[in-house]
Amino acid sequence: MTSVRGRLTITPAMGELGTLIRTRRKELALSLRAVANDAHISFVTVRDIERGDIARPTPETLQGLALALGIAYRDLALAAYRANGDTPPAPREEP
Repeated sequence: MTSVRGRLTITPAMGELGTLIRTRRKELALSLRAVANDAHISFVTVRDIERGDIARPTPETLQGLALALGIAYRDLALAAYRANGDTPPAPREEP
């Protein structure tokens, strides 16, 4: 895992969403409460995602976490799909 200009570069080996979020939070030396506040979500939601109790958070929750942790939204969404064993949708082609 590497950072580029403060943003996390995701590698396929990182796996599930909770591990990704926990790893990034610890890299940034942030508490669960700090991430929750920055993401405008509850502390319990962040904790449950990290534990794997919430495998597919809402898009709004993922967006907040992406902004709070400096991770691209798309990377978090893909990690959520992988955590559920699903295949992510193919990217849409721009008109």
